[in-house]
Parts: sequence; C-alpha cells; structure tokens
Amino acid sequence: MIKSASKIKYHGFRQHVFPAAVVWSLFSCCFFVTDASDSSRTVLGAKRTISMTGDITLSYNRDARTAHGFQHLPNFSAVQPSVLLVRGHNFSGPGLIRLSRMIWQCKADQTIPIIPWILLDITSAAQEKHKIIRFLSRSSQSRSAVQLRLKHGRDYFLYEYTSDDMKRRYPHLMEAATIWRNHSGASDNISLAYGFHTEATMLWYNSPLVKEQDPKFVWSIEYDVGFTGNIANVIHAYDSDPADLISKRPCQQPPSLWLHRFHVSNAYGKALKAQNRTAAPEFVQRFSKRLLAAVSVYTDLGMHAWSEQSICGYCTLAGLTSAALRKQHMGVPFSFFDRLYPDASAVHDVHTFSAMFSDSAKQNRFVHPLKF
Repeated sequence: MIKSASKIKYHGFRQHVFPAAVVWSLFSCCFFVTDASDSSRTVLGAKRTISMTGDITLSYNRDARTAHGFQHLPNFSAVQPSVLLVRGHNFSGPGLIRLSRMIWQCKADQTIPIIPWILLDITSAAQEKHKIIRFLSRSSQSRSAVQLRLKHGRDYFLYEYTSDDMKRRYPHLMEAATIWRNHSGASDNISLAYGFHTEATMLWYNSPLVKEQDPKFVWSIEYDVGFTGNIANVIHAYDSDPADLISKRPCQQPPSLWLHRFHVSNAYGKALKAQNRTAAPEFVQRFSKRLLAAVSVYTDLGMHAWSEQSICGYCTLAGLTSAALRKQHMGVPFSFFDRLYPDASAVHDVHTFSAMFSDSAKQNRFVHPLKF
C-alpha cells in the first residue's frame, strides 16, 4: 500500500474495486449491488490510500471498477470519463431535487462514465456545503431490496471556494473585476464568481483529484438550469462531437452596447482588441480537455475577462472551435435575458417544470432560468 499526503479543497471519498473482467461476469448473471452503508469494505484488488487534511481518507484504485457507488466505472486509463459540473452558491430545495435527479441519472448510466461534481461558491454561504451534503444523503433509491443513498465523495464530489481564493490564485483578475465594479456599481461584497466563472472553474480543474480523474469533456451548467429528461443521454449524444466549446450558440460578436466586452485584464486587452472579442451564453457549456488546457495557460498568464467572453477569447487565441447545442436540446425558456425580465418567460414553479417531462414537445431539453 502506498501512502502520501495531499492538501486539497475538496473532500475525500472511498471507492471499492473489482477487476473489469470480474464485474462483467457478475453483470452477465445478476444485478450487482452492495450495501450502501458499508463504506469501509474493499473487495478484490489493491487500494491506494492518500492521507488528507482533517479526518478524511481517500481510497482509490485507478485500474479497476467499483461495485459500490459508480458501479460502471471503467479503468480511467482506458476510457476517459466526462464530468457534469454544476455551478452554484445558494441552492433552493427544488434546485437540490434537480441536482439529486441528475446525480442518480449519472450513476445509473452504463456507458462511458459521467462523474458529477458540484462547484460551490461559499463566499457568502459558508454552511452551504453541509446543507447540500445533508440533503443528498437523504436522497434514496431502492434496488433489489437494498436502499441506496447518495454519498458525498463516492457518488458525487464537491469543490468549494471563495472570492479570496480566486484573488490569491489569479491576482490579475482584479484588473478586470475593478472595471466591472466601477461600471456596474457592484459592491465589493458580491462574489467575483458572479461574472468570472472561468477562474472558479480552473481552481476546480487544477485540483489533484480532477487531474487524477482526467475528464475528456466537462459539462458546466448553472444551478438554475433544468433538464426535462435523462441528462446522461444528452451528454452522451455529444461524445463524438469534436467541438472544443459547445454552448447555446457559437462564439460571436456581442451587441455593441454590451459593456462586459471591456471588463478585461491588461494582458487580455492587449491580446484581443475590443472589436475582436466574442462571447457565448454560459449557463450550459461543454469544454474539451484541449480547451481547458489552453484556459489554464492563459489564466496563468494573467489574461482574464468576463466569463461569457473569456472562454471564447481563449478559443480564438488557441485556434480552437466552438459550436451550438442542437436545437432539439434547447427548451423554452433558454436564455440569460430572462434574468432581466423574470415574469416574461422564466419557469417559476415545480408543477410547470414537472409537466415538461411528460410533454413530448418539451422532453429532453435544457431550460433556463428556473426561478424556484
């Protein structure tokens, strides 16, 4: 057994492992489930233990499958997973129900694995993590007379951060943030993640566990996004799409009065003049591994901008591609402008959203924003 130490911001997990051949044999003859409450039992295969700060222990075997938690996880070295990254800061009760549904759907999927992550801004909500973990731990499903419950660090992962973390890691970010605050009158108490999601995402992406998981694609969605079907199916529908960035539409010139085009750091402004800056809606986006690698380089060079344009700017500078979500996956509403006119088309209640699941014209679509 190999032991090493690592200081990280997310919280540890324990997985239980089976060699691939054994798992497939078991699946061929029966449905395979272990007791979800037994988090210390390791069956076949060696495990590697990494000591974490605090009272968390990580047990993980990169070369095997698990019969506990993600039953279908293949060898990460053979198949790169995708990540579903849900970004938020203050989840409502119905929002947590939507989150729970998505996690269960990812768990149940039996193809290329999808690993759920929560990217949590705790700048003004230090106890939010505990609320989420407590809620999800009560979310259960029954299979083969075994009551399964979602376990933090096994069925999903959580990375928490604050504005101060963003400032420390990316000091030049304040050049762009200062221009934004001066233009908008935004208080210093408002989190930087309000408009600079890219840097928050890179804090998460460069953490040790994410590097270990090595995702091929990252689907980043805001916490007020809903999907009227099985989100695992729509994620896999784009597995063969080569675009580096997928959003509501490809990167394009924003409206002339869009002031966020000027909310940039000095280095970003020198690299991309105002007339060459493009943007794309960010409430649902998919990033390729190649794009995330480029973003990591550019942000380390002090190149920052309002995130709806920064991710497009990095695509331009790196010569990468952007594409639109397919029309059949975009519902109504599906626009950030509804934030300004919430009474016009936003979905305001659980019943309206739930009805979309049984309406063939509204099934299997992203909707945003959900104002409940």
